[in-house]
Amino acid sequence: MKERIKTLGTTLATLLRVARHSRFRYKLPTTLVSEQVCFVLGNGPSLNTDLEKCKHMQFLGEVWCVNQFAETALYEQLQPKNYVFADSSYWRDDETESLIQLRTELFSTILNKTTWQLTIYIPFDAKNHFEAIFGNTSNITLHFYNSTTALGAKRVVKMIYDYDLGMPWVQNVLVAALFLSLRRGYKKIYLLGADHSWHETLALDDENRVCIRDNHFYQGNAKLIPFTMGGDQGKTFTMAQLFFALSKMFEGYWMIKEYAEALGAEVLNASSITYVDAFKRVKIADISEIHMISDSLNSSL
Repeated sequence: MKERIKTLGTTLATLLRVARHSRFRYKLPTTLVSEQVCFVLGNGPSLNTDLEKCKHMQFLGEVWCVNQFAETALYEQLQPKNYVFADSSYWRDDETESLIQLRTELFSTILNKTTWQLTIYIPFDAKNHFEAIFGNTSNITLHFYNSTTALGAKRVVKMIYDYDLGMPWVQNVLVAALFLSLRRGYKKIYLLGADHSWHETLALDDENRVCIRDNHFYQGNAKLIPFTMGGDQGKTFTMAQLFFALSKMFEGYWMIKEYAEALGAEVLNASSITYVDAFKRVKIADISEIHMISDSLNSSL
């Protein structure tokens, strides 16, 4: 009985959030993708090693990327057709000057490097910021999504998902990317670069701040830096807040798994190093949608 009351309360809270924060006019394209397979790339350190195994191979499916991926040489080689942002640090005005500078450089890189058709997905509250930057580019399309968290009764949550009014906990951009790829109609989604191993590098500095070595595949040895929340001029997590946030992130993947099964789709984790336990693990060598190509073709990618 207590569990039913709790579920009811959570569901009502979700409906209130949707009514207050979601925008009914922001829906994803209704035309489903023609391809059944896609590859969603995180920026974890393992991506370098994993893609090195594929340097003479071709992905038979669309590539999705996130966050700083355009800063790498792989961006022009793989030419992803889909780019996802979820973190408000990419558009909020109250970020630190260093973060604002980094995102400005990233957006300039995307504009300069992208010579193919690209779709960028961002939450609707980033609409004005991204339209000001990318609105006049003929080869870049913007799609806006509702990032409202949907929790509670399964039937209600699925209905919210199906109408693009909300999604699972988006504590990490990969949750948003996986959800969006499911909504676009892919039936088999391969996940790479999803290390999520930040907790291995946690430490407290002399000022009692939670610090981290935030490694990505495009970096060398990362320095120990304060683990900030984003916004609030660099306010840092407490240890309790951080592990609660990580818990929500990993729970978000289980919510993705449940939704994928409801759609008759499957997410497969091909990351060689990963803490994401929601999806079946596969090895890159066993992925039939990655084929060998000739050196001459590879050099043209």
